[in-house]
Amino acid sequence: MKTRGFTLIEVLIATSILVIVVAAIYASFSGVTTTMAATRVSAEEMRLRQFLERSLRTNLSALHTDRDQRDPLFRLVGMDQESPDGPADSLRFVSMAPLVGGTGLPGDLKEVRYDVLGADTSAMNANVLNTLDMAQRKLQAVETPLVASNVVELDDETGGIVTEDSLIEREDVSNPLEKAPSWSVPIRTLDISYYDGVDWQPEWDSSALGMMPWCIRVRINFARTEAQLAEEAEQRFSIVDEPDFEVVVPLPIGLGRTADGGSISSFEEMSELDEQGIPKPGDPNYDPGRDYGVGDPVTQRDMERARRGVGDSKQ
Repeated sequence: MKTRGFTLIEVLIATSILVIVVAAIYASFSGVTTTMAATRVSAEEMRLRQFLERSLRTNLSALHTDRDQRDPLFRLVGMDQESPDGPADSLRFVSMAPLVGGTGLPGDLKEVRYDVLGADTSAMNANVLNTLDMAQRKLQAVETPLVASNVVELDDETGGIVTEDSLIEREDVSNPLEKAPSWSVPIRTLDISYYDGVDWQPEWDSSALGMMPWCIRVRINFARTEAQLAEEAEQRFSIVDEPDFEVVVPLPIGLGRTADGGSISSFEEMSELDEQGIPKPGDPNYDPGRDYGVGDPVTQRDMERARRGVGDSKQ
């Protein structure tokens, strides 16, 4: 009996079916792999957002200053700076929050600095910028304990402290960073604004203004790949109006305070003053010498007297 083999058409059909099956399996695995990669990226971004918010809220909520805002050691200095990609602001203040990593004692003071490394306009870390690739822009947070033996002097420009270690390390560009707890994350822009009770300000110096801001708003755009940058350019993405991360932190030490020593105890009372047409501290037509019934603190009786037009709310 003569054995019959496969025809060329049958071989081609079988090969085509095999190719289709293999392609389907590959597409399934590729889809799963892509989904897993996207999930990992999303999880990492979520973890990073949580970490940034925890750091900012913890340090800013425990912000420390002197009563009359005159001691330069306790200045809050926010600098408005720009990089080729957008805002590259910096912030310096003193906090009572524990050191990152739990290496300090409860109640110890520390200087906290949030600065952008790789932004050529930065003054707080000018000694290290030449050692970094400008394309590798990073947000760095440095927490320096305020120990008497560690503080040498204050930087007049940034308000930051100069330590014994930093003086030595400035001479050694191979190891430019201070020996203090720190962390850094790749970013594209850092935009920090300060609320004075009336409007958001791009800069702040508590010594010059005589007060702390009511709130601080931080907006961050994370680092992008070339493909992502090209896609954003096509979509006309706004890094200012659509940040990857945004948080507003009220400052208990500054909330409601005014430069003339007055106080507004709540945002609700500010709204009530608006409704009655009464100028608020910070408004151009506000007269610090006149009593508008917004003493320190504002009480319900003060508000009622202000509504009736009574000049003096005190008895």
